[in-house]
Amino acid sequence: MAQNLVGMQSLYILFLLLFSSLSALVVDSRIHSESVVLINAKNGRVLWQKNPEMESFPASTTKIATVFYALMQCPNGQNVRFIAQKEALASVSPFEKRCDNYAKYPSYYNESDGAHVGIRLGEEMSFEDLLYATMLSSGNDATNVLAQTLGSGSIDRFMGDLNGFLRRLGCTKTNFCNPHGLHHPDHVTTAKDMARLAQCAMMHPQFRKIVKTMRYERPQTNKQQKATYVQSNSLLQPGGRHYYPYAVGIKTGYHSKALYTLIAAAEKDDRLIICALMRCKDRSNTWEDAKALFDAAFNESLVQKLILQPGDQNLSTPIPAYTIEPLAISYYPSEEPEVRCLLVWDDHPLPIESDQRVGEVRLMAGDELLAATPLYAKASVDAAWDVRFIQHLNQHRLIYSLAVIFLALAAIGLVRAR
Repeated sequence: MAQNLVGMQSLYILFLLLFSSLSALVVDSRIHSESVVLINAKNGRVLWQKNPEMESFPASTTKIATVFYALMQCPNGQNVRFIAQKEALASVSPFEKRCDNYAKYPSYYNESDGAHVGIRLGEEMSFEDLLYATMLSSGNDATNVLAQTLGSGSIDRFMGDLNGFLRRLGCTKTNFCNPHGLHHPDHVTTAKDMARLAQCAMMHPQFRKIVKTMRYERPQTNKQQKATYVQSNSLLQPGGRHYYPYAVGIKTGYHSKALYTLIAAAEKDDRLIICALMRCKDRSNTWEDAKALFDAAFNESLVQKLILQPGDQNLSTPIPAYTIEPLAISYYPSEEPEVRCLLVWDDHPLPIESDQRVGEVRLMAGDELLAATPLYAKASVDAAWDVRFIQHLNQHRLIYSLAVIFLALAAIGLVRAR
């Protein structure tokens, strides 16, 4: 028998609950988008997917990354002067970009038919103004001004830093060439990466506030009168055909190569659900796809599963033990987890008194603690002679180790003396 609870193997994997036959989310209607990922943003679990790693062009959903990164890099943006420079406002026709396969002009150059908010050369705007112009009105010019200023005068430098940031978030199949999403053949992502990006971004309070705002009044600047930026996400517009009452953001996108894209979020019953939709041929279908997926998730009922009954636990350990409370978990069917049941001993030397807490049983899903219940000794455990002897050795380990070394050196000296 081991000398104390720490001396024993203090962590046992008691058993694995491999709920491997995960319940598929039941979606009642056809999903039109070619690539889809639906996740619970609170825990990252994938609820439904379709071609999740298909390479896609994100179009203006790129702006999610730009604004989130800007907020992370510049939390006190009011202390930075954002003045529109020539490079941020430069514009060419889409035809000119295509003529030499996007090699002649920087990919961040605006396009003459692209979305913009009419920023003028030398115009000064606040950090907040630019964030709302980017996310509500999808202004490519506003996005470039953000990127150039935060990139210390270089949009390319900003993009290099942004791509590094995305890789650190886990968006490993994403490469953005510009901050706004205008087409470039190397400007690509996946629905899986965009869902992950949105999950991280929606944890930022200011980002969440921006993406659900319906109207933003931009004050007068040094170049223009005041203006209003209006939300373009139809899921957020009360009274509209595509209104969804639980929607809380976040961004639409479109160009002819990307088709229609939508990264959407909805919240109900303490679940924040994020839907990444890529490559849809019709804008109306993106709204319907999102609503169908959100409804499927929110129509699920919680499942309760009892793992351990209270009472004596036959855990095959040296100390007979019991629990008072049952060990159970609850989950939605599409989020049924793979669970490890762990026994973790407390740091208690022997002897152990009857009914003394000696550890706990934990249910883990990866690194996430789902539930735990204390474990108590069923009977007293005495410190027997052999146990006390081992405890004595442990307590005087250093002295005995030095003595052994001294005796070994002395023995070596005697051998050499002969």
